[in-house]
Amino acid sequence: IPYLRPTSAMFLVIDLRKFLTGTTWEDEKILFEKLCNECRIVLTPGRDCHFRKPGYFRCCYAYCKPQALRIAFERFEKVFIQKVKY
Repeated sequence: IPYLRPTSAMFLVIDLRKFLTGTTWEDEKILFEKLCNECRIVLTPGRDCHFRKPGYFRCCYAYCKPQALRIAFERFEKVFIQKVKY
């Protein structure tokens, strides 16, 4: 998953544009709901962070055990990565 390198924050910005069904903020909202409902992962949508383009999400790891992050991305992989052909 592409991401922007954090410089001093307790979060990083990940690029999930290739998982959008289109290029609108509504498409980002649909992806956000899928992350919440199917993966049980809560990421902050880019629109809420005032990003310029849909598809970027903020992943906060400030109060999270490393094991929890691993589990979250395993859930993500089950729902998304296995369905996408590279």
